[in-house]
Amino acid sequence: MLNNLLQITYTALVSKLTSLLIVALVSFAFYYLVSIVFTFFERKSKNESFQTLFRVLRRIFRGFIIIATFAFILTLFLKEQYHKFLDDQMNVVITIVFIAVLTVIAASLVRAFFTNTINRIQRREGDTTKYNFYRSIAEVAVYAVGFILIMLSIPKLEKIATTLLGGAGILAVIIGFAAQETFSNIIAGLLIISSKPFKNGDLIQISDSMIGTVWDISLRHTIIKDFDNKMLVIPNSVMNKEKLVNYYLGDVRACERIEIGISYESDIDLAKKIMAEEVDKHPLSIDRRTDYDKETGVPKVVTKVTRLAESAVIVRVWAWSHNYDSAWSLRCDVIESIKKRFDKEGIVIPYPQRTVSFINQQPVKVTVVENEKEGE
Repeated sequence: MLNNLLQITYTALVSKLTSLLIVALVSFAFYYLVSIVFTFFERKSKNESFQTLFRVLRRIFRGFIIIATFAFILTLFLKEQYHKFLDDQMNVVITIVFIAVLTVIAASLVRAFFTNTINRIQRREGDTTKYNFYRSIAEVAVYAVGFILIMLSIPKLEKIATTLLGGAGILAVIIGFAAQETFSNIIAGLLIISSKPFKNGDLIQISDSMIGTVWDISLRHTIIKDFDNKMLVIPNSVMNKEKLVNYYLGDVRACERIEIGISYESDIDLAKKIMAEEVDKHPLSIDRRTDYDKETGVPKVVTKVTRLAESAVIVRVWAWSHNYDSAWSLRCDVIESIKKRFDKEGIVIPYPQRTVSFINQQPVKVTVVENEKEGE
């Protein structure tokens, strides 16, 4: 009797271990096959949206295979009365996976649609700022709908949902205070998109140390790429309140006011002539005069004495160029060329000098004794 019982137990154990081995091998094969298939399509796809789609789908299916394998293994060792519970839970998991897959596919299609639209509009118009913003809103809406459907597909959350609806007023107030800054940034982003104080690709200046090209305007932030290739992430609410300079809004031509101080003994007329000539002959310098200005004799390059400083006469020249970038290069080159011309022509640029007078003209004797200094 004992031998028969041991034989039956041994047979059952071997059967379960065999089933466990088969399940593990089949699961591993499906896991590996899913990885190969989705990786293949990801590498073959040239669209970034579809690459993201295949990458996310690969993770979802691999996670589902792991969960299904674990649930099947449990059925091998649990009693029959628990099988129905596992079946119900697996049905919920399958529903969640199905909704998640549809959500990811829908979001990828939305992103691909907006990306193609943006590329087409960029070739025709150039400004695609608002379409990038709409794409972000559409993607968030798709994921929000998917999340709500997943929540509704879980039976255990029905009681929680009823409780939350009962206290919806208090919950709304709590969420309103907690997400006040987030909503402020989103609303500010909508205002920026609608009023268009700046757009992607514009060169803007917020402060003396914060200047760069607008890289992207998202739901919450505006990303600016500065001249050091650093990405500055600034909340939209801050951008909406700040006073900024947009160098690409309207007329993009830029002016650099170059001021140089010359000594009181130097020839002012010669200094003004040299500064005007150096700006005029630079290849990045442009003629901003109207036809009327030319007829009335307004010079191409204007130079003026702006003030009489403590030790120098300040002469200013206005240098105009095509845009801000070229104006900065023009400024640097002209400052160097003016300095060289001044040296040749004898124009002196004064620099600070100090004259020290001693009240007591007697010499000071210092004696050093064992690391001590004594003054006599």
